[in-house]
Amino acid sequence: MLQAKETQIAELKDRIASIEQGRNSAFEKQIEYFESKRQELQAKIEKLQAEVIEKEKQVAQLQNKIERIQEENARRLSDFDFQVETLVNEKEQLTHQLDGIKECYETKMHETTE
Repeated sequence: MLQAKETQIAELKDRIASIEQGRNSAFEKQIEYFESKRQELQAKIEKLQAEVIEKEKQVAQLQNKIERIQEENARRLSDFDFQVETLVNEKEQLTHQLDGIKECYETKMHETTE
């Protein structure tokens, strides 16, 4: 009877050890799975961070380009305004000269008809 109880205890110990080993094995597999997922996610994070850095560089380049274009447009607009002002002044001078020539012509024509 004692022998049977010892055998029974030994079998129970073996079953407990087997259950614990199975549980530990499943736990280790979960740990391996989670570590694998963590590594995958870390790789994705690093990839996205690299993409963000690249996009930030592109945005900075585009902002610089926009600033240069705006400066160029402002310069061109200033040049255009100056040219318009110059042309208006020239037109006024030429109109004044033309009026003087017309007046002179009319005076000469009036003198010759009298």
